[in-house]
Amino acid sequence: MRTMMIDAIPTSDNVLKITSKHGSANYYALNENSGFIEAFENVNNRIIEQMLGEETLAENADY
Repeated sequence: MRTMMIDAIPTSDNVLKITSKHGSANYYALNENSGFIEAFENVNNRIIEQMLGEETLAENADY
């Protein structure tokens, strides 16, 4: 999971979660339990499937 440092991010939609605090800095990561993140990952996967095509996906399914 990638973590980033940003001073002010609204987290009311639960897309991000605070993973740690160091001094006055909060470190955030994507909240994988967020419905938005789940939907984004699904769209991303569909785009990749469209780009690769069925033949490439079938070859990679064995791994």
